[in-house]
Amino acid sequence: MRVIEHYIELAGRRHFPYVFFKAPISDTAVEEVRPVLENGLAALKQLCGFGPYLTGSEFSYADIVAHNSFGYASAATQAVYGWDLVAEVPGLSDALAATAARPTTQKVDADLATTMKAFMAAQG
Repeated sequence: MRVIEHYIELAGRRHFPYVFFKAPISDTAVEEVRPVLENGLAALKQLCGFGPYLTGSEFSYADIVAHNSFGYASAATQAVYGWDLVAEVPGLSDALAATAARPTTQKVDADLATTMKAFMAAQG
């Protein structure tokens, strides 16, 4: 969980003003964020078991954190770098899909989509 939070989510957040709020892109963030993300992905390759979830056969808090964090970080890396960071880690896409397939995740995602739509509309 901490690797995802510190190396994926927090790094990806530096691009949120550009991606979600139409702020100018930060050249400093463009230069600094990608190496941090790459380090986080390298750590996940070593730490995760993927079978079907991040740490193996049991669903864990790490899967919840990954589902939330990679959703936003992926949007940021696609917009800024044209980079699918999920594809960088073999098994990660399947683990995220296993979490997304859970009924509780689908409920939370549906509620989030409704809220995010209203939020983005308010941004103008």
